[in-house]
Parts: sequence; C-alpha cells; structure tokens
Amino acid sequence: MAQQRKRSRTHGAAATARARKVARSGDKRRLAARLIVPREGGKAFGVKKGQVVRIIAIDGPQVCDFNAYNRHDLAEAFWSGGTRGFEGTHLTVGNRLWSNPPRIRPMFTIVTDTLKQR
Repeated sequence: MAQQRKRSRTHGAAATARARKVARSGDKRRLAARLIVPREGGKAFGVKKGQVVRIIAIDGPQVCDFNAYNRHDLAEAFWSGGTRGFEGTHLTVGNRLWSNPPRIRPMFTIVTDTLKQR
C-alpha cells in the first residue's frame, strides 16, 4: 500500500488540475440523466468514462453510501478503505476514488466539492 500512496501523491497535482478543468467546463456539459434516490433507498445506473456524476444531499445532512463497479469486470469495485489510505479521510477536489486489489486504479476523480463542513 505504501507504493500506491506514493503513486497517488505523485499524480495528485495533475489530477487536481484535470478536476478543476472539468469543473470549469460545467456549462458545456449536458444532463444525461437525473435520478432522485430517497433517504434509505438505492439506485443503480451506468456511467461512461468522461461522464460526471453529481451527488447532492437534498434531504439535509446525511451520509451517502456509494458503491461503484467496473461494468466490464464486476470483480473490480470502489475500495473505500484503500481510498481513505491513499487520499485521506476528508476528500475534496482532485482526490480520486480507487478500485480494489489487484488493479488498484482510479475510478473517479472529485471535480467539485460544495460541502460546507467536515
């Protein structure tokens, strides 16, 4: 895991720059789908490479359980423990969400963060 942490820090500045570029291009994006998931509910949907997922807490402060899988290999999934180890416990713009071993590669990059308090 130490080797992966080093890789994360090395690419951190580049990931942050890419994330900010995507955030600035917001007016050029078009809405592909809008899903409202009720509290204590769940929803599955596909996301293609390059698309942006926006998660908004519309029902007050709450925790969002988030799971993601590689559509071409369901054994590769979002790894919350590894992500916390590589990126820290309080994620923000430029931080990435990593997949589980053996691949251990970025699945998502945070491009905007509107959370007021941590």
